[in-house]
Amino acid sequence: MTKWGSYYWIVLHTQAMCYPTQPTTVEMERMVRFLDDFMELLPCTLCVNDMRAYMASHPPNLGSHIEFELWVHDCHNHVNLKIGKPILTLEAARHRLLLRLRPMRPSRSRQVWYMVLMLLMVIIAAFICLKTMV
Repeated sequence: MTKWGSYYWIVLHTQAMCYPTQPTTVEMERMVRFLDDFMELLPCTLCVNDMRAYMASHPPNLGSHIEFELWVHDCHNHVNLKIGKPILTLEAARHRLLLRLRPMRPSRSRQVWYMVLMLLMVIIAAFICLKTMV
């Protein structure tokens, strides 16, 4: 498994989490096109073929937000099972995704550096304002 796999799943899970509760026909058609196109972008021919087979035997359920989220979750567990990774509950998968999506808090030294930069910017802005007033 290469590094791209986790990013692929982040995109799919995020799409599922943001999918409408009651999608229109147009939204469902767009998602089918997105899934087809996104699948073709996988940098692994074996993975593309496996996803094609999975989607043929388990068509995406796009009737609602929760149905699509469950489909993505089941698809991810299908792949995890094939590559020897643990199977996750939907709740555990959601928790993992939200942890990965939250903004990373900068280190203490970086926070100090940001404060110094902000202070410097304020001093420069004040200097420019004073200079233009005179």
